[in-house]
Amino acid sequence: MDNELFLQEFNEAISRDSEEIKKDKYMCNDQFYNYIMGVVTDICKEMSYEEVQSGKQLPVIHIDEMFDLALDFFKSVDVELYNKANAIVNGEYPNTKTYIYDFHKDDPEHTTHYGIMYEDGKARVFLPLGKKISETERNRIIQEHGEDYYTIDDLYSTVHEVSHLFDIDPEKYTKSPSKTRDVLAETTPHIFENLLSEYLLKKGIFNEDVIKEKSASISNLLTTHANVFRIRAIFIELKRRKGEITDEDIQSMMKNDMLGEDEFFNIINLIAHSDVSMAENKRYAFAAKYAPLIIQKSKEFPDKKLLQKYLYECSQNVSVADILSVFDIGFKDDDGFKDDGDLDK
Repeated sequence: MDNELFLQEFNEAISRDSEEIKKDKYMCNDQFYNYIMGVVTDICKEMSYEEVQSGKQLPVIHIDEMFDLALDFFKSVDVELYNKANAIVNGEYPNTKTYIYDFHKDDPEHTTHYGIMYEDGKARVFLPLGKKISETERNRIIQEHGEDYYTIDDLYSTVHEVSHLFDIDPEKYTKSPSKTRDVLAETTPHIFENLLSEYLLKKGIFNEDVIKEKSASISNLLTTHANVFRIRAIFIELKRRKGEITDEDIQSMMKNDMLGEDEFFNIINLIAHSDVSMAENKRYAFAAKYAPLIIQKSKEFPDKKLLQKYLYECSQNVSVADILSVFDIGFKDDDGFKDDGDLDK
């Protein structure tokens, strides 16, 4: 690797991150930014990377069975959620259009947006099946099983993307998120991914080790987002104080950081070359903190239907502090960074 070129790319990335903070509707507030840093730092201390075997072939599943399984999972949580999910998957949900396609066959240049886009009061849900495997692996699956077979990753991705719409009113779609959506946007999908793992283990459809490994991969993703945010923030402050970041700065940081050397350099490379925003890092980090707590509390008091209450209050843009207080989760939401509504309004 050309060290001089990498340092240039890394400095440019940190400069972009610094500008993002200044322009972000919520992170530009020092109080809220400092609160995020506290949450993220705690997460990085509490969570460690779990061992995951790379290159392992994932179990395959027919596309019809996959969607049936996803819908049955939602029904096991709540019938109303099943009805919503069914409408989303079949393109019948209000103000919403769903695109289900083969990532390698239908979008060979990989230019289509992945996930959900909000525009002009409408939502577009993109579900590119086969996205998380290589073209070589996709071709192997087609040769051995047929074109209508995908992997367990696509089941999790479907549940993740569909559940994004559970905590937002389809009559209030907006491109710019409210404070509530800005904080909790990834918490809801990760609640359902965790519940999906429990459902699959209970059903015994896939090997237990496969589900545990998938859960570990999701946990590692959240840990990575938290560490990327934390280390970005540290280097933003360092660059503000001294200008260009040098190789010596990076080496010094590595020696004093809580991560191991390999983990640290993986984070540094992600910062230099990833187009993932700090806002997204923040949302995944909050998901790591809040999703397990919300699930735990919902199970302790099943009669109170706390999960359903959480989804409804999110859809009504109730303040984050009020929503989380139901689960005895503290959230500092004082006058320093109150939600001031949507930019689109």
